[in-house]
Amino acid sequence: MNIKAKKDYYMSESERIQKSSMMPRKRMSDYIAGVVFNIIFLVVVNKVPDWNIVFITESFPDILWALNTSLAVSIAGNLVLIFFHPRFLHHLLNAVFSVFGILAISVTLSVFPFDFSDLVGDWLTILVRIVLIIGIVGSAIGIVVNIVKAVGAIFRTGE
Repeated sequence: MNIKAKKDYYMSESERIQKSSMMPRKRMSDYIAGVVFNIIFLVVVNKVPDWNIVFITESFPDILWALNTSLAVSIAGNLVLIFFHPRFLHHLLNAVFSVFGILAISVTLSVFPFDFSDLVGDWLTILVRIVLIIGIVGSAIGIVVNIVKAVGAIFRTGE
């Protein structure tokens, strides 16, 4: 047992309640930051086609629907969590965010609106595809983990 775990184990009930009451405030700032970041990212992503970036192809607008959907779901979910944030809902919505993240990554991977061959050659194209595939695998693992945590939170607290 590490030092932090020992400290938590020997906490009195009132110390645990105080610690848990502080957690929502930290989480709330995370949710607010998530909303702000995703709104900024939503605006930026939709402006990319106008910027004539060398490695962005004309097919970039074909992925915008998936990116916009994923970002909109994340914004809406974080807005809900700002006002209503039981542990099970936090984990459940993180699983939902991962599902829509997989959608966005899958569409990006299938359309692949990037062409790095003029800049550095084909190696970067291969690397970006590998990173996208790793993102899908990581998100799939995140879905399972968050569902397990959501179910655990329901049974642990009776929520």
